[in-house]
Amino acid sequence: MLYEILKNATERFPDNIAVLDGSKQFTYRELLQLTDRLAVSLERVGLQQGDRLSFFLYNCPELIACYFACFKIGVTVIPINHRLKQDEVRYIISRSQPAVLISKKNLFAEIASGLPELSSVRHCFLLDVEEESPEASRFSALLGGAEDTNLAPRIPGTATAVVLYTSGTTGKPKGVVLAHDQMMMHTTNHRELVGYGSEDRTLVCLALSNNFAFSHQMLSALHAGAALVINAFFDPDEVLKSIETDGITMLYMMPVMFHSLNQRAAARGIQIANRLRLAIVAGDTTPRVVFEQFQRNFGLEMCEGIGMTETQIYALNPLCGGKKLGSVGLPVGYTEVEVQDDQGKPLPSGVIGEIAVRGPIVMRSYLHNPEATMKSFRHGWFLTGDLGCFDDDGYLWFKGRRKQLIVRGGSNISPHEVEEVFYHHPAVFEVGVIGVPDEFAGESVHAFVALKPGVRAVSEQELLAFARSHLADYKVPASITFIDTLPKSATGKIDRKLLMQ
Repeated sequence: MLYEILKNATERFPDNIAVLDGSKQFTYRELLQLTDRLAVSLERVGLQQGDRLSFFLYNCPELIACYFACFKIGVTVIPINHRLKQDEVRYIISRSQPAVLISKKNLFAEIASGLPELSSVRHCFLLDVEEESPEASRFSALLGGAEDTNLAPRIPGTATAVVLYTSGTTGKPKGVVLAHDQMMMHTTNHRELVGYGSEDRTLVCLALSNNFAFSHQMLSALHAGAALVINAFFDPDEVLKSIETDGITMLYMMPVMFHSLNQRAAARGIQIANRLRLAIVAGDTTPRVVFEQFQRNFGLEMCEGIGMTETQIYALNPLCGGKKLGSVGLPVGYTEVEVQDDQGKPLPSGVIGEIAVRGPIVMRSYLHNPEATMKSFRHGWFLTGDLGCFDDDGYLWFKGRRKQLIVRGGSNISPHEVEEVFYHHPAVFEVGVIGVPDEFAGESVHAFVALKPGVRAVSEQELLAFARSHLADYKVPASITFIDTLPKSATGKIDRKLLMQ
């Protein structure tokens, strides 16, 4: 079913550029031909409808063709983020049981020693080797088959298209099961929501194993006949270069990525020449200073939204006017959103509760995890674990994650509120705030701070005094740890779980 996205776009725009990767580019016709050859070869190595294929790759055109080849023959895709380490990758493979693994030599080396224990994997193919080995075959061998001119088999809409693994910030990663019909519905609606057109170029620098890049960029852009400009992974210098030279019109990134991009752009001292018409930020709270710097550097308002792998983006600020800086916007028209109390009753505007989401594009289950699936739903609503409230105009305001609230002396403290203050200090580059045990108050506030390169030395006392001038006393950190760089999750968010260790 999802294969039709590429097939139909090729019929309408055969000579449009579909994928641009440095000096390599593929038209829609060329990408479809590559996809069809891969589909034939994957069937020849024994893959059938319902089987699973995993890739452990950097972003590249071949990865996109793998997605659509699997969609064509009804094979479920298990993408693995290239930032994950050996134990994390093995965990995902052991849970998801793919029959085929596609990777690159340096990434494959991370997991090769453990492959004998991963008995489901029958075939491994590497993109950058020219010789066969006992452990893996050449990916190029999959490209030698004739292009399949037969009609694609009928894939039921309810068939699983992809299992996307969460970043595991609250425990082991969970596999989010998403069906063809769900992803097709989301793709159609998101394309209309943001106005994707065939002239657009969207820069993909998040891993294509991430739902933000997979569905909001790859599927939606190709549905419209637009171009995907690929970065192998996020590098702020490469992103800035691509914005300036590749005619990028749409940018989807996480807050920490926009923050890094702003630092590079600010060093130029001038507004960056660009063709950007839309810059969407989601995935975590965005400090106000990031919005202000992006406006200065690029002459464009960022558009904030909120979503999860399990839900897609479920709220987004209006694209043309009506944005409320700091809010995550209005619920999108194809998903219901409520703020609920602990009994599942909707709360009035201004009252903080748990954000709950309902609709046909919400995931159906976690793979092989019925207990977690059951705990995530209440009366048909998916419980996000995020806290928020609506205002009187219907805008949603994110107030932190339920499990990350710091409770100090009976008072709730949002880590994001404290972080926001530190970001306004001119010496601070990144900050992560957590709660630590306190014998008398239950928890106290602790901040991890990374300073901007080359700034003057800043003391703990100076930063605490700065925080105290903007925050109630009970919210001010008791202490600060200076750190070179803050740990990030596989999706690029600051990983508070690692900070707590």
